[in-house]
Order: sequence, then C-alpha cells, then structure tokens
Amino acid sequence: MFEFDPRAKYLMPAHFGVPEMPKPPSGWYRDVTTMNVQYLTDRERLQALLPHPFKVAEEALVTVTYAQSRDIDWLAGRGYNLISVNAAVVFEGDQEQLEGSFTLVVWENLADPILSGRELTGIPKIFADIDDHTVTDEEWRCGASHFGSAIVDLSIRNLTVPTAEQVAAAQAEQESKDNPMAWRYIPAVGGFGAAISEPTIYPSKNVITDAQIGEGRIEWHRLTWEQNPTQFHIVNKLADLPVLEYRPAIVTKGSTNLFLPERWPRSLAPRAARTIEEIQKICYVGAGTMGCANSLVAAISGYDVVIYDLSKESLAQVTDKHREMGAYLVATGYCSAKELEASAARVSLEQDLQNAVAGADLISESIVEDLEIKREVHSELDKLSPANAILTTNTSGFLVSDIEDIVQRGDCFAALHSHYGSPLIDIVRGPRTSDSTIDVLERYVLSLKCVPLILHKENRGYVYNGLMGAVLTVALILLVEGIASKEQIDAAWMKHRRADRGPFGLMDLFGLNVVYDGWKHRESDPGEDILQPKIAAFLESYVNRGEFGLKSGKGFYSYPNPEYEQSDFVDSAGETTIPNLAMTTALISHAILLASRNIASTGEIDRAWMVGLNLDTGPFVILEEIGVDAFRQLLHSDANMLSPSDTKNIEEYLEQKEAEEAALA
Repeated sequence: MFEFDPRAKYLMPAHFGVPEMPKPPSGWYRDVTTMNVQYLTDRERLQALLPHPFKVAEEALVTVTYAQSRDIDWLAGRGYNLISVNAAVVFEGDQEQLEGSFTLVVWENLADPILSGRELTGIPKIFADIDDHTVTDEEWRCGASHFGSAIVDLSIRNLTVPTAEQVAAAQAEQESKDNPMAWRYIPAVGGFGAAISEPTIYPSKNVITDAQIGEGRIEWHRLTWEQNPTQFHIVNKLADLPVLEYRPAIVTKGSTNLFLPERWPRSLAPRAARTIEEIQKICYVGAGTMGCANSLVAAISGYDVVIYDLSKESLAQVTDKHREMGAYLVATGYCSAKELEASAARVSLEQDLQNAVAGADLISESIVEDLEIKREVHSELDKLSPANAILTTNTSGFLVSDIEDIVQRGDCFAALHSHYGSPLIDIVRGPRTSDSTIDVLERYVLSLKCVPLILHKENRGYVYNGLMGAVLTVALILLVEGIASKEQIDAAWMKHRRADRGPFGLMDLFGLNVVYDGWKHRESDPGEDILQPKIAAFLESYVNRGEFGLKSGKGFYSYPNPEYEQSDFVDSAGETTIPNLAMTTALISHAILLASRNIASTGEIDRAWMVGLNLDTGPFVILEEIGVDAFRQLLHSDANMLSPSDTKNIEEYLEQKEAEEAALA
C-alpha cells in the first residue's frame, strides 16, 4: 500500500511518488528571449481584477510578456513559450507590505510547466498555442491562440540599444519591486468554496545579456463562449482594459533561474501560532549563533523566550543577530516580515541565570563545546530550573550520557540539536529520559514547522552531521592533495546530487571559522590523522585572513553572486568523475555504518539527509540507483578513504541485507 510522506512534495497523481530526475532539477532557463509591451490603463478597471489585499500601484501599468525559453534544466533541455499578463501592484497584507507585480494570467504551450506552476506556486497558468516569434523587416511579432481563435498579438519595432542612463534607471526602478506575486486557488471537492485560497510570491533571477528598446503594440481579440469556452471571459476582461499610453517596449536575451535558495516561493497568507500546551516559556542558555537562531524561531512561532548569557557584549548583539537571521527566514518563506517584527516583543535578555530560568518550561543550552563547562552549567540548571522544566543540550560533539549523570532529573533531560539554516532537529534520549519527555519535544519541534528526527540511540555527530562531515572531509582531502579543484568538487556534487551548492559553498555557509574549529577538535581517525595538520593549516589560512565565508563576504567564493550561482558553473568546471565517486562512496558508506549501528533506520537516514540539505534523494536511494555491485567496486577502489575496519563492517552489512532479501524471495 502506498503511504504518503507528510514531508514530501508530490505532484498529482501523488501515489506514484516523487519523481527521481536523472539530471539536476536546477531552475536555470539557459536561453531566454523575451518581448515586453507595457501600457497604462484605467485604474478602476484594473483594480477590479485584483483580489484583496492587492492594490494598483502608483501607476496603473500592465506588462504583457512573451518569453521563448530553451535549454531548460528541469525539462531535460527542452523548452516552451509563454505569454503572461502582469499588473504593477502593492501588496498590503496584515503582516507585510510589498511592491511588485501581480500575475493576472499566464498562457503556456506545454502542460508540464502549467501543472507544476499552478500546484506549487499558484501561478494562474492556462494553455494556449504560442508559436515562436518572428522578425520581419526588423519588426518582432508573436501571439497566442486556442481552438483556432486568436487571443492576443504583440509587436515591437524601431528597436535601439538603450543608453547607460536608461539601463541604470530601469535597474533602480526594479530593485525594490522584484516581487512577482499571484493567487493560489484550488476549489473544494464536492461543494462550494475553496480548499486553498492564498496569495503567493515566486521570486526569480534574470540575467540579461542583451537588451533593446522600441515601440510596442498589443491587440486583444474578443472571444465568444463557442470559440473558447474556458477562457473567453479572461480574454474579454483583459480586452476591456483600455490602452491609455504605451511605455517603451523591451526585447531581451539572457537566462533565468527560478530556484533561489535565499528566496523560495512562499505563501503570503498569515500563519497562525501553533504553540503546544506543555511549553509556553523557553530559556536559551548561550547567546551565540545557535542560541540566537533557535530563540528567534521559537519567538516567531509564538513562544515567550528569554536568552541568558554571562557576557553583556553577547547579549547586546542579540537584536542585530535576530535582524540578520530574520531577514533570511523572511526571504525563504518561513515567516512574514510582520511575524518577525511581532516576535521581538516575546524576547527578553538576562544576565542572571536564576531569573532567566524562572517559569521556564523548556531549557535549551547552546554554550561552548567544552564538556566540563557544559556539565557545570547543567548541574546549576538542574538546581535552579522549575521542577517541570525539560532540560536539553544543543551539543554537536558530545553524547547525552556525557552530561546527564550530573543532573538529578535524568527523565527530563535530552539532546535537542538543531542545524543552522535547516528545519532538521535531532532529538536524542539519554539513559533515563522518559517517553513523555520525548513526546513533548517531538510536538514542540513540529510546532516550529521543523522536522524532528528521534535517534534510536546516541551517536556523536547525530545523523546529518555524521554524513556531512564525511563528505566535507573527502572534499577537503581532494583539494589539499591536489586531486581536484574546488570548482570540480562543487560541480560534481551539484550535478550528481542535484544540489544548489557544493561542499565548499556549504562550508562558506557554515562559516570557515566553525569548520576550522571542528577540525582542530575532531576525534582521531587512522585514515585521516596524517592529513589533519595539513587540512587544519589550510583552513587556518582563511580564518587568519578574516575570510569566513558568506558572513564576511569572502571565503572559498566571493559574495554576493558566487561563481556556483552562475548558469554555466557546472558545465565549465571540467572533469568531475573522481570527486563524484569519492564523495558518493563516503556518503553511502557512512550511511551504512549508521544503519548497521542502529542509530536510525535507512528511511530516517535518507530523510535526515534530504531535509538537512533540501535534496530529493538520500544515500540509500543512491545506493539502490547505482546498485550494490557497483558500490562494492567503489568500496574497494581508490575512491574509498575509510579505515579497513569500517570497510569490513560495511561489507558485513551488505552481506546481511542480501541474505535477508534472499530469504524473503
């Protein structure tokens, strides 16, 4: 029986599962030609087409765009044509205000983008026959029709190259208005009303390589029900919008990226708080990166939070950190600007530990990774916290059992470990942790709109960190040993794992100072110890220069606009076979080791990896794709950087699984 994964994103018919794409499902449309005709129209008639809370902008401007898109990554290099109609608007929601464009309708001549765009982002897409544009006597023409009846015709003539001043003015005009919005409406089944009705935003990035301006004209063709029974009302209402004044028309060539990690499509509808009954107030011990990030997410979700730190300087930086982190959460669609603003009233700062924990239902510790200091702090928390409070540690490198013996109430003690920039949160019980404590923590994580992973047993590095550490280690070895460049390594990962950035882009995101600190304090590994000083020195050189990655503007790449975000990065990096095999071997091998030790099930390991990195496949799915025999060859090749004992354990696991499958057959 097919079972729906509540965390998966399906398209209808969903019961066939999530499609596994052989090529990276990047959002690049690599060859795009557009015609854009703009005109002013009647404000009241245009407003009549906009749902609340959208309002016509200062100018009642309509833009009709034709786009011929070719070499589209997610369509295996195929393409299609579209004609969209957009209105300049202001969104005046209860929680945020935006200036941008509202998509009234999009006609496309291919079913695939119509269905995915309607379901995933709510763009009002419908079908039309749209032939390629023509250029005759230097006049550009295009149009759309359906059932043999013309819908609209566009033309642009007298094209000239814009001046530098015109380009600069156009860019300045668009800087604050890059907010394409729409309305996602899905009718209810078996009755009136809507199953879903909400405003949405779907950002994109356009790279223009050539542009010309000219004189545009548009002609709408009124239709009868007999001519076009499903669209005649749409066309006729657009035809009712009078052309009061044409603005300069534009023809462009370039590329477009629809998948922006920092700006995902999202709903603009307000989100109701979903706090759980057992937890109302949370105390975060430590005002560092993780303490600030976790407290902000909790405050946005409706919880009252107090942040404790001995350092007055650290507490003074909390507001700025929340502002920076909040901008990312808004951009990625986790919350609205209004929700972020409202969360500030739920946050308080405290230098006195007893005052900080007073009345708290949950304590989350995120202090320095020093075991003795952590034990000392938890001993104090155990004495000062309310009797019903759950005590948790956000440690990355220690086990719950390394700490929990210092507290009296081990039944209320667990690891609650978050991953910066990811919705994945690990929950790990200690020797005495009660089932009720785990239940409360799981429901708390869900209330944050995050994904809980309850480990079967303790493990240093949990699941995601263990896998990520293995991949990053191999990437660093490949680079410092001169086997591959960082571009080849990242391109290999992005191509074969369908990711938006590779290991070195990820390390820039995590912070090279954090990665360096991890290498200085990593556990001994016979297979890697000989290279540890070399890798640590390599990372130290970046840290000494203040090149920490994204947060400093420079690391392995320069920000904004790093190389790996360019449309030709993967194809221009060169040979990627060796880094791909080495990293794939490490990923699958460490996943098998986790499963063989019963840290988590294969499905849970896959889910942790997919959620942690926003990928569409996990290590065990990859193993199934390449086959056990092919993986064994990798395991016994130069691509394997594991110790002999780990290799032996993996072989034993594979043999056991093969025996189990044979018995079932």
